Amino acid sequence: MKVIGKVENGKLLFIEKPDFSKYEGKKVKIEVKKLYNQRSIAANKYYWSVLIVAMGEAMGERDKNYIHYLFKETFLNRVTDQGNVFVQSTSNLNVKEFWKYCQDCERLIYENGGTIDELESKTMREIMNETNKAYKNEKKRLE
Repeated sequence: MKVIGKVENGKLLFIEKPDFSKYEGKKVKIEVKKLYNQRSIAANKYYWSVLIVAMGEAMGERDKNYIHYLFKETFLNRVTDQGNVFVQSTSNLNVKEFWKYCQDCERLIYENGGTIDELESKTMREIMNETNKAYKNEKKRLE
């Protein structure tokens, strides 16, 4: 069960009252995290089913995890103050960062002679816009 709330004066207030009755008499684990603007399942599907596949076709590579790592290493490389190289996870990106990452991946695909179906790319932009709108509405509701 996931519930959304807001912390005010050190107290957790639920936006909608959750029904905990099925947990009556049981131990439960409660984890509180900041609400982030997370990408949608459709955005994730676009990344894996369209961008990863398109780059694989352009390179003649079938290993999707290899292509995923290639994209991450190219665009999500970070160097620490100590000079260590760190490749960031895409799961830590918010919607805006993930959309920029996808655009960078699209550019790399084209640079490598690959193609992306324009309809799928347009659909992705629409999905990202809808996700951003939903997040902003949820954020307003919490304020």
